[in-house]
Amino acid sequence: SQTRDIIKNTRIEVIDSIGFTAAIESLISHYTNFFDKPEIVLEHNLPKRPELEEEVAVTAYKIIRESIYNAIKHSNAKQISVSLKLNERMHLIEVMVTDDGVGLKPRAKTPAEISAGIGLIDMRERARVIGGNLKIQAAFPGNAKRPGTRVSFSFSTRS
Repeated sequence: SQTRDIIKNTRIEVIDSIGFTAAIESLISHYTNFFDKPEIVLEHNLPKRPELEEEVAVTAYKIIRESIYNAIKHSNAKQISVSLKLNERMHLIEVMVTDDGVGLKPRAKTPAEISAGIGLIDMRERARVIGGNLKIQAAFPGNAKRPGTRVSFSFSTRS
């Protein structure tokens, strides 16, 4: 039943029914309920239903979902932080998904690692389609043991 709940609540139609902000809150709640660790913290200043084109909302949701899932699956993190900041003056939503895990591997070597890299390429392409530039970098570059990973992008709230 937990798997069914996750599938139901991660369907994209959830954005139409409860809005972008609530859909992100619901996604995080379901990941938190399904996985024992890491802790996932959401910080945002978004209105309940920010005015976004449907394609932009769906694409941003998919990037955020994939970023969180990658952190859960690959980072061995204790905490994931998801930040969505509305910059009203610039008409942007700035997104950061940060984990305190092991960080990224420098180069893909095996077919499995290359295949996993396709997900990151897909995320970059999705961000580009909505006018964003996805950045993936060490979250804590000075920490050799746990450099973490930060995925960030922004997108316009204007049509």
